[in-house]
Amino acid sequence: MSSENTEEDANSISLCSARPAVSCRVNGSGSGSVSVDGKSRKNNFSLNVEAMWIVALPLRFVPPNYPLAAGYCTGFISDIGGNVIAARVKSCLRQQSIYAVFNSRDASAICQSMDRVTFRVSLFSGRGDFAHGVIIEVRRYSGDSISFFRYRCAVILAAQGKAGLETANDKGSNLSLLAPDINDEENRLLCQEALIDILCLLKDERQDTQLLGMESLRNLTDEVKSGGF
Repeated sequence: MSSENTEEDANSISLCSARPAVSCRVNGSGSGSVSVDGKSRKNNFSLNVEAMWIVALPLRFVPPNYPLAAGYCTGFISDIGGNVIAARVKSCLRQQSIYAVFNSRDASAICQSMDRVTFRVSLFSGRGDFAHGVIIEVRRYSGDSISFFRYRCAVILAAQGKAGLETANDKGSNLSLLAPDINDEENRLLCQEALIDILCLLKDERQDTQLLGMESLRNLTDEVKSGGF
């Protein structure tokens, strides 16, 4: 960050994280630096003051030739402002103990859970028949499919204003809100995708990757976590 920026021009914020607090400083343009354990480094994301995910309005449209994530990974929320939805999603990520880095300009967030599931949450402005609302997409980058299914349900429901107090890692039986009704075909596809991911992890030569594969297999075969798949 330039030395020309004065103390009054900068604001201290902290990222929503399950890890130790990350100290950030931003200047008037919304860019700045991040300090982790006393070590400063640049951050290319636009950081918002007071730890609020304040997205730039109007929201951008879905880019040309960009296929939105299929199925329940994409949702539409009508007659609600982008910043209201962003605040709901941020609150959900905090409740789920998910580390997130927010990009205010692109209205997106790169997220990583404690069980190493990485995904991206994006908000887009609707147009045409959907001009009266916001499109939300939750796209998985890596990690266990079943765990992502739980996080995706929590984020989408939170964006719709239907979030409860349950978290995706709860071991209790009261997870109906995070697991809306899905048909047998989606159940089968979820299990197949999860097994393929697990096999890829187990075949890797790195021990930490194999450990992640075993953890994913344990979760997949745990009736409490995976339900009646």
